[in-house]
Amino acid sequence: MKKKVLFIVPNLHCGGASKVLSLICQNLDPAGFEVVLVCVNTKKAFYPITNPAVKVIDLQKDHVKSIFFPIQSVFKKEKPDIVFSNGQDLNILMAFLKIFHPKIAFVCRETSVLSGNNKNIPFRRLYNFLVKKLYNNVNRIICQSREMAADLEKMYHVRPEKLQIVSNPVTVPQLPVPLPALFKTGKIRFLSIGRLDPGKGNMRVLEALASYSHPFEFIILGDGPEKAQLEHKAAILGISDSVVFKGTVANTNEYIADCNFVLLGTYNEGFPNIVLEAGILGKPVIAFKVPGVDEEVIVPYETGILITGNTPAHFTEALNGLQTVQFDSELIKSIIINKFGIKKIMQTYEILFDKIIQ
Repeated sequence: MKKKVLFIVPNLHCGGASKVLSLICQNLDPAGFEVVLVCVNTKKAFYPITNPAVKVIDLQKDHVKSIFFPIQSVFKKEKPDIVFSNGQDLNILMAFLKIFHPKIAFVCRETSVLSGNNKNIPFRRLYNFLVKKLYNNVNRIICQSREMAADLEKMYHVRPEKLQIVSNPVTVPQLPVPLPALFKTGKIRFLSIGRLDPGKGNMRVLEALASYSHPFEFIILGDGPEKAQLEHKAAILGISDSVVFKGTVANTNEYIADCNFVLLGTYNEGFPNIVLEAGILGKPVIAFKVPGVDEEVIVPYETGILITGNTPAHFTEALNGLQTVQFDSELIKSIIINKFGIKKIMQTYEILFDKIIQ
C-alpha cells in the first residue's frame, strides 16, 4: 500500500527552501508514495509544480499563525501517514500539533543554523523557548549539515536520535544551445544569486571587489530590501560600471554557465543551494567560511575556495589569488553529483519515510 506524505510549505516564492521542497515532493517514487503539497499561500509562486501526481492544496492564508484549524481539517480529510514541514514557524506549529495527532509521523526540515539565524529575528527568546520545548515531539528533524544538527543538539537540547542529516538535492539543468552570452567579454565574470538583505553579505563582497586588481564584471541576481543601499555602495566605491543588478530572473542557470566564479558573502546559511547549482555546471564558488558554509559543501581548491578570514580584505586576497588556481569543471560536476544528486538524496528520504512508519 502506498504511503501518503503531506508536505507543507509557507509558499513557493523564489528561494532555496521553496526550490528544495518542490524538488523533493515531485521526485518521490510514485510506486510507493502518494504526495500532497499544502501551501499556506500560493500567491507569487516562482517554482511550478508540474508533476501531475502531486496534489496541491492552497490554504489561502497570509500567515502560518492563521492555519491552526485549516491544516487540521486537511489532516482529517487527507489522512496522511507522514507530515513533512519546512522552516522554523511551520516546524514549531507541527511539533505542537503532534500532541493531537499521535498516529501521524511528523518530519520537520530545518532551514538554518538556528542559534545564528535567531539572533537577528523579532521575538527570538520566544522562538528559542518553543524550539527547546517542542522539537523533541516530532519523529525526525532533517538537518542539511552536521553543523545544523550539532547546533540543535547543543543549543536546543534536541535528542540526537531525532536528528538526521540529509543534504539538499540538485538536478542537472537543461541549457539552451547555443548558450547566450550574458556577460561582457574580456573581463573576469563574477556572479551572485540570492536575496538582497544584510545577512547575505553582499555589501562586503562589493567592498572586496573595489580592491580587486583585475578588470571584472559582477552580475547580481535577486531582489530584496538592501538593493538600493547596495547600488549606492557600488557608486561610492567607484565600481558601478562593473556591477549589474538584474533582479530576479528565471534563467539563473544560463548566468551560472556564462560566469567564471560564483561569489558568496553570507554570514550564516542553512545550506547554500547556490554551491550545488554552480557546481553542477562546473563553476567554483568563492565564499567565507561561516556557519553552514564549510568543507561539507565546498571542497577547498576542488569545488571552490573557503575564506577563513571574515573581512573584505580577506575576500580580496582570495580573489587576487585566483590567477594561480586551476579548477577542473568536470571534477566539480562529478563531486557535486556524487554527493548531492537528486537520485541519491531521494533514496535517503524514501528509506527514512519507510522506517518511521513501520
